Amino acid sequence: MSKEENKRSIPSNDVLTNCGQFLLQGGSQALALFGSLGSIAVLGPVGAGITAVALSAWQAETLNRSIQRLEEEIAKLDRDKIDKAVFGTDEHKDFSLKWLEEASRGSSIRREVLIEAFVNSVKLPTSKMTGKISILRILSSLSDEEILVLQFMQNLWENNVPFVQDMELRQGLTEVGPEALKATCQGLEQLRLLDLKSSDIWGLSSLGRRMISLLSGVEEQEEFTRRQQLFELQFKEEIDSKIASKISQALADQSRRRIAAAGL
Repeated sequence: MSKEENKRSIPSNDVLTNCGQFLLQGGSQALALFGSLGSIAVLGPVGAGITAVALSAWQAETLNRSIQRLEEEIAKLDRDKIDKAVFGTDEHKDFSLKWLEEASRGSSIRREVLIEAFVNSVKLPTSKMTGKISILRILSSLSDEEILVLQFMQNLWENNVPFVQDMELRQGLTEVGPEALKATCQGLEQLRLLDLKSSDIWGLSSLGRRMISLLSGVEEQEEFTRRQQLFELQFKEEIDSKIASKISQALADQSRRRIAAAGL
């Protein structure tokens, strides 16, 4: 591909201007949501300004496909659900710049969740979430296997299921493989997206629930949080009961040994 062809494959500047306009028609309905960013070939902050970094032909094509997919998803939205107040804010600009950078590379699995994150970042009620850029940065660093585990946990979250056992994860994610799955869950724990509740029970952390909330486009459910807290309380009581039982058994065994040693 020639330089001129490559240049034409990169979306032009004018489709990303006029952040105050709410365009949900024609060929640039999603692009208007980025706001006044100027050139997008890949944008990144340098000092107080923004500079463009040249894209390879593959990156330009990948970015175009991502934007086309984003347009498709934006077109499905109810106009009343889109938060117009978010456009032009510093947070939205930073989020958009990071999204454009990440949408030009990575696997199709990761790009699809990035599209979900962007759509829900401008859709009520998740548009009101704080810290979306931090969530996007973490999301951009995840492997395909980590995303698959989070999508499995997202399905549980949407159905108010607070925890999952290793066995259920293995059965639901056979494509990952047991050893890789174990390492993946441990990696998500290090990222503070999952919590290990016992030796074989996993649950979403507070940060994990926020990420899933953004990907689902639904505010964190009070019922889910209540069930998780109730389960943890019951689990703690069960553990405390087992510990108390073992201590009592140990004391009883010690008493019997002393009685036997005394010849009573």
